[in-house]
Amino acid sequence: RPEHYGETLHAARAGQPGANARLVALIGDARQPAIVRATAIESLAGPLPEAAFSDADPAVRSAAAASLGARPAAERLARLPALLADPIRAVRITAARGLADIPDAQLTADQIRLRQRGLTEFIAAQEAMADMPSAQINLAQLQLELGKPQAAATHYRRAIAQDPVSNAARLGLARQLVASRQLDAATRLLDEGIARSGQPGELHFALGLVAGQQKNWKEAAAQLQRAAELMPDDRRIRRNLEAVQQYLRQE
Repeated sequence: RPEHYGETLHAARAGQPGANARLVALIGDARQPAIVRATAIESLAGPLPEAAFSDADPAVRSAAAASLGARPAAERLARLPALLADPIRAVRITAARGLADIPDAQLTADQIRLRQRGLTEFIAAQEAMADMPSAQINLAQLQLELGKPQAAATHYRRAIAQDPVSNAARLGLARQLVASRQLDAATRLLDEGIARSGQPGELHFALGLVAGQQKNWKEAAAQLQRAAELMPDDRRIRRNLEAVQQYLRQE
């Protein structure tokens, strides 16, 4: 019998040999539902087939554009500008987001105009849901990509006020504070969230990393130990805790 798409997706998630080639075949199979082919795009570790960017279904084109979001600038510049003029807003927005951090000098005047249109559409869509923390986080991430950290911090703080139980905005703002070397402010922000958080292990982990940057190894070990107790299956925590404990033994 022909292979079911579920078998292909499972093979990819299990890391089976040859899974990427099977995903590419699935993406190019127009008989399959668009949501299946979009999921295959999200699962593909290697280069996308060129046809995905001109697929007849906008869900596939949007997934193809989103898959390039974390790729090097050269890859994004090779594919995304053509999607800035897509007739479907979701595709235009995804392409514009993928090009948000590209300097104007690397785009044509028309591409700059179309990118701005896509970003304006994205901002309008998020502002229509401004009472939702996820929308504020999306706006914060965009402002960071645009090189506007103060505007990003404003959106992160709004998200924290709207949902103090969630960690996403608090961790995002803490990363921004750490990047600007405001380590004490990041520590206070994370510490304030522990009593409210539904998953405080993530905050203890972040506090451990910040303490490590300050070379406060005893505090780092204490925070990482608490994180390990709350999140025993997280390998990142164990690796960092072992490294800190080894450093303490050598002192």
